[in-house]
Amino acid sequence: MKILIVCPRFYPEAFSINAIAKELANRGNNLTVLTGRPLYGLESYYAGYEEYEKYQTYGDIKIIRVNTKACKGGKLNKLFSYLDSNHLFKKELRKLDEKFDIVLSIALSPLFSIAYTGKYCRKNKIPNFLYGLDIWPDSFIAGGILKRDTFGFNIMKKYSQKLYQNFDHISYSSPSALNYIKNYLRVNKPMTHIYQPSINACPTEDVVSNHEYKKDGKLHLLYCGTTAYFTHLDLLLRSLLLCNNKDKIIVDIVGSGHDDQKLAQLQKDLHLENVHLIGRVPPEETVKYYQEADILFVPLYHDSYTSDMIPQKAIEYLMYSRPVFGMLKGDGKILLQEASSGNVFADQTSDDIALKLDELIIHPIEQLDAIGKQNRKYYLENKKLHLEYAVTQMISIMESLIKERK
Repeated sequence: MKILIVCPRFYPEAFSINAIAKELANRGNNLTVLTGRPLYGLESYYAGYEEYEKYQTYGDIKIIRVNTKACKGGKLNKLFSYLDSNHLFKKELRKLDEKFDIVLSIALSPLFSIAYTGKYCRKNKIPNFLYGLDIWPDSFIAGGILKRDTFGFNIMKKYSQKLYQNFDHISYSSPSALNYIKNYLRVNKPMTHIYQPSINACPTEDVVSNHEYKKDGKLHLLYCGTTAYFTHLDLLLRSLLLCNNKDKIIVDIVGSGHDDQKLAQLQKDLHLENVHLIGRVPPEETVKYYQEADILFVPLYHDSYTSDMIPQKAIEYLMYSRPVFGMLKGDGKILLQEASSGNVFADQTSDDIALKLDELIIHPIEQLDAIGKQNRKYYLENKKLHLEYAVTQMISIMESLIKERK
């Protein structure tokens, strides 16, 4: 198949679409990715990408980048950035003269990036397949931009309903997302649930085994991901002051995002010397932090329907044979509970996070080890969580859509 992927985020930004695209290409498909400039989670472009280059490659995959602008923060700036992306992607799709068999649209922030794919596909008489990781308009709530039932939100709800109707088939990484689109937005389209695979390949047993828990007498907690509004990592930092055994906890935060400055200031104000803000590292280099961790923390602040979805980290964490500590609800919590009844969950308050941390500190090492092994076993045995399975599902859907269109 000759596939055009339209996605606002792509390599070197750390999203599962990178692994999906590589797997599609490895299976003999011809891929072109229309995306933006890499700046996710930052107010400036990634190092090495300061100069705009429209055409690039990622292995055998062709990349066309639109000249998206860096967003300087703030709700209005973010909204204007979203609207600007709509114009840029629309303009580039209009100019494309290369013929494709299908468009694979990826629903991420901002959704406006794939707004024109429906018209593009109708014009070229090809199917439009959506794979979604963010749901709209609720992602506006999760991002702190709009509140439910306000004038702006209701406009975006109608706009999102119209956009979703443009797709021939809709797949999402969480079951609750499909319920949202079907029941809340009243969109009637064929739908399939496909788990979001990990960005990284599953580490081998020798990489994750023989871990020495609390080797220095302290519990090492790792969060690896974006430091965005919807993670509310400030609650974790504040909870450390409430722990009875706060001197026995080390927190490593690997990643970057719009809350970087907020967390750095909070760390300074609260004198949290046991918190290490490491910043963004390439996905392939995160393994060394996983190896040193005793507990993996996955937060998803629950204030919208988006909060019911499965965070990508919830699946990735299972591979590393460590217990998971979650501040989340919905599909993500259900998945982690299925993996191991020993995984621990806190309400979204610093008081409850502190309470659960104090409990984890006194967990026997043998128990922590057993929970971690249960998580990895669950991942290895549940093939639906794997990249290969997800891509096979996608290929089957795309081939069917192309056949129906012909």
